[in-house]
Amino acid sequence: MPHWRRRGPELRAAINAIKNAANETGATRLFSLRQEFPSEWHRLTEGNVPVHSSQEFAFTKDRFPFLFGSNRITISKVDLYAAPRANSTLATFPELTLVSPQGAAPLGTSTPVGRLQRVSTQALSVPVVNAPADSKWTVNIPSTQLAAFQKDVGDILAVCHYIVG
Repeated sequence: MPHWRRRGPELRAAINAIKNAANETGATRLFSLRQEFPSEWHRLTEGNVPVHSSQEFAFTKDRFPFLFGSNRITISKVDLYAAPRANSTLATFPELTLVSPQGAAPLGTSTPVGRLQRVSTQALSVPVVNAPADSKWTVNIPSTQLAAFQKDVGDILAVCHYIVG
């Protein structure tokens, strides 16, 4: 059975928990870092770096609805949801930092959402462009937290809130 089918019910439950917790209106795009960036996820979760594990994820314009392709898209906020592995639980969001193409994107306090843990950025204004080199968001995990992250975290879901126009 393909990997995505085994995770289907778990991912569907996570999406429903996110939808119910958001209680917001506006345009959003959910990215499963594990599913939509499999090579990058593998490098992040299989790394054995002495200082920290760092990985870039390019949120390019072609990853957003084609309908808005000719319009300016600006990410105004990002919610990150840590989904635990099937045999794990997460008491809090894993320790990590997020860097947008424009610099540090400080994360708030961890909040439980069903089996998930959520953190959010403060207000942002990050244009979404076509060039991968200019669209990279970086996730950094400290070396002291890397083993726990690899053992307990099954996926990070990034919900990008965005403005078109």
